[in-house]
Amino acid sequence: AFVPLENNRKFDAYMRCDFRQSMFWSIDMDVEFILVNSDSSKNLIVQDSYKFNNDHYGRNKEKTTKFIVDDSLIDPANGFINGLTFVVEFRMWITKIRGIRFPHLNDFTDPNDPRHDVVLVIE
Repeated sequence: AFVPLENNRKFDAYMRCDFRQSMFWSIDMDVEFILVNSDSSKNLIVQDSYKFNNDHYGRNKEKTTKFIVDDSLIDPANGFINGLTFVVEFRMWITKIRGIRFPHLNDFTDPNDPRHDVVLVIE
């Protein structure tokens, strides 16, 4: 959803790490959020690095990435909005894992697995 931010609007995309099973591990990752344009050379890309660790335990801490949105971005003629929808792609690369390792329930090493290519459309 768009939220008032001074004279502009913003779109927040966030990720959260759930420590209910264990707080004895941490993950370093590089992330990329892409606000997709119909002309891929005009995509808005936000890149960041982040570490989830046990400092987040019990705090419901999350990492937020903000896109500042002006009227040109929500004008369908500019390619970000198609009807009432827009697409945000999210990619993450795990750079380091520390702590207790549990059995993997999903194998994400195969890039051809369709579960690894998920698109969330917000209307």
